[in-house]
Amino acid sequence: MGRMLEALKQGNGQRLNIAAPAIIPDEPLRTEIQVTAQSEEPLSEEFPFIEVGGGPGKKLEASAAVLATPLPPIPGKKAPPPPQGPGPLVPTLSQPRPMSVAFEPWPAQVKPCPASEIISFHQPEHPVSKQYDSLFEKVTEGCRVLLFAGAKGAGTTTVLLNLAFSGCMRFRKKLVVMESNLVRPALAERLGIPSSPGWAEFLAGSVALEKALQTTSHPLLSCLPAREKCDDVPAEAQRWVLGWLRDRFDLVLVDGAGLEQVQRLAPLSGTCDGMYLVMPQNVSPETTLIQEISRLGIRLRGVIHTQFESV
Repeated sequence: MGRMLEALKQGNGQRLNIAAPAIIPDEPLRTEIQVTAQSEEPLSEEFPFIEVGGGPGKKLEASAAVLATPLPPIPGKKAPPPPQGPGPLVPTLSQPRPMSVAFEPWPAQVKPCPASEIISFHQPEHPVSKQYDSLFEKVTEGCRVLLFAGAKGAGTTTVLLNLAFSGCMRFRKKLVVMESNLVRPALAERLGIPSSPGWAEFLAGSVALEKALQTTSHPLLSCLPAREKCDDVPAEAQRWVLGWLRDRFDLVLVDGAGLEQVQRLAPLSGTCDGMYLVMPQNVSPETTLIQEISRLGIRLRGVIHTQFESV
């Protein structure tokens, strides 16, 4: 009944035609109401309505359009506070920061660099380098294999390598330096090259002699190094290697043992063209040392005095 009243109200005073139902005998009375509105706008299929029942069990009914309409917020009413007391810890997740990347190519092999005291390599025009140029011409005249041995702290390895770079860079000689000081090998460290492969790998048969020769910072200079605490190299092996190197290089410079162990120079006797002693400035070799070198069969060609200049 409520819906009918609402429909009558929606008509806005327009005339409604209500046709009386026809009564058919022997059938239950059925009422059919036909509503014809004179308005051009069709009536909605469903009218919005709200019905509230009375009594203790109050009942609320409404159309779908009314139920779908959200209720407006109640002004001044706040949400209830969260319950107090310990609860489960919830981690606070922060937004991750982007991490940038960059690529740096690394060379496959770092170029070796000699020690700073090898002045002939780093400063070829230095006055000291000129001294080594002059010394190279004197000590190598008529020789192919030279042995250098000196007193401890005199700088034997430094003298040998300065002469070697002088011969390569100024005189364009193809040189090789060979480690024979197996107690304190220093060639590899001063040249900035690895100590392996070298003597130990060659004697063990793991590499050929060509592979045991290390390349240095100059293409005309090679090195046969020895690692620290390397076993003694047999005299026959040293003589054979020196002969092999003599045939393939213009000059072979051998870094020998210190003069405090002069007997370690014996395997090189007969294979070197000459020997040079390296002594500090104003220090001459003792007579007993000269005699011992002579008994080894090594020809002493001269003494090279060194002096460290103050900076």
